[in-house]
Amino acid sequence: MKNFKIYFGAVAASLMVSLTSCDTEEFLDRQPSNVIGADAAVGTPEAAEGALTGIYRYLREAPDNLSGANTDDYGMPALMITLDAKGEDLTFPYHWHGIEYLYIWRTPTHIRPKAIWGQFYTIINNANSLIATLDGNPEAVNQVAEAKALRAFSYFYLVQLYQHTYAKNPSAAGVPIYIEPTVSAVEGNPRSPVDAVYQQIVEDIDFATANLAPSADPARIGKRAAHGIAARVYLTMENWSKAKEHAMMAIDGEALMGEDDYMAGFNNVNTSEWIWGMPQSADQNPIWASFFSFWDPTRASGYQHIYINDMFVGKFSDTDYRKSLFVTPYGDPVGAYYDYQTTKFRDESDFGGDMPLMRVSEMYLVVAEAAARAGETADATKYLTDLQMERDADMTPSGATGQALIDEILLERRKELYGEGFRLLDILRTQSPLNREGNHNSHTLAGQDFPANSPMFIFPIPQDEIDANPNINEEDQNIWQ
Repeated sequence: MKNFKIYFGAVAASLMVSLTSCDTEEFLDRQPSNVIGADAAVGTPEAAEGALTGIYRYLREAPDNLSGANTDDYGMPALMITLDAKGEDLTFPYHWHGIEYLYIWRTPTHIRPKAIWGQFYTIINNANSLIATLDGNPEAVNQVAEAKALRAFSYFYLVQLYQHTYAKNPSAAGVPIYIEPTVSAVEGNPRSPVDAVYQQIVEDIDFATANLAPSADPARIGKRAAHGIAARVYLTMENWSKAKEHAMMAIDGEALMGEDDYMAGFNNVNTSEWIWGMPQSADQNPIWASFFSFWDPTRASGYQHIYINDMFVGKFSDTDYRKSLFVTPYGDPVGAYYDYQTTKFRDESDFGGDMPLMRVSEMYLVVAEAAARAGETADATKYLTDLQMERDADMTPSGATGQALIDEILLERRKELYGEGFRLLDILRTQSPLNREGNHNSHTLAGQDFPANSPMFIFPIPQDEIDANPNINEEDQNIWQ
């Protein structure tokens, strides 16, 4: 289709994956750069394993559709920073990711909407190729289920970021749906309604949870991670019973990490309670553009320019061990945006280290929120309090009920999950305003509140897509200013 011709180049019935990973070994090394022939994957689950490895690697790559990668465009790690930068708990100078924090340069020609669109549609097209070549093979059910989970994961991000939340208007224009491999000559599809996109997501993730085997590899989507994706989807759809059910399946009896693990730097995919993570060795990361370059204030080098809002720091009790992760890089706080940083994310060496994509803690909070919104106060309180007391042994349960309990759970999500890429998504799905207070950078929109469902929260459809796809026109564009 024409939009893929613009973004990805002609795939010509081939499966495109990133080839820069040393993990793909002979299967990928035999092929030309950036392309795997479809015949290499037909009927061979072993070959599909290599292709899946390439797709996972692409999650942390700069999108191939860009003429040149920017420092802040390296896949999921960059997106995680972007989504939290748009909230109220971090503060940035005018630098990498600062444009997201400032809510500026939001045009359809800007690199951010193009990078997100290209990243996830590339993954979708790769998944579609795998599914098309392996579907119906009884020996490849697990690989098909994993590819469908990756497709659901990708559509879930796209529909959340290019349209307002499901509960606001299920009939609103979402994103194009493709479930077959595409080539450059195929005409692009129109924007499908939000509820149709979610229907496809649900179909894929339900297949994955039913057919995926348990996995001992936290770098891959196994059964528990698929249940976790389903929990997120159903929470956003406000199906509280299914969100709770799938979150419980994702937890699967796994204990919360303790203080030693929490304080260890969030850089090891094998850490207890990590359900799914993104492994990355020092020789695989983009050096100064890496996740840890932006976050880790203990390094001798790196950008180190993500700061923490003082009012957010104040929401942690002194006996909460998470508070001890906040540091003052320039001495005593003076009310400036650079007063606080965090050592939550510390690299292992040379900007290396793994990144969390899903943890048991998040699933505790999904159970708590879904239960609270369903009026199941006892369950909501139990899962919230269990997490709070693990982080602060001296805490006293609030005894909150109703909306006050929901608000407490949402605050706990911010405290537990900051830096892991949830804040803008929570603002969108809860239809909340953005109110920035405290020591935000004077160049930001501090003091300028954004109302619930502000058009500032969603991205414009990339101009390249509109120019290339005859079924998406200027009148189909999101309001973006």
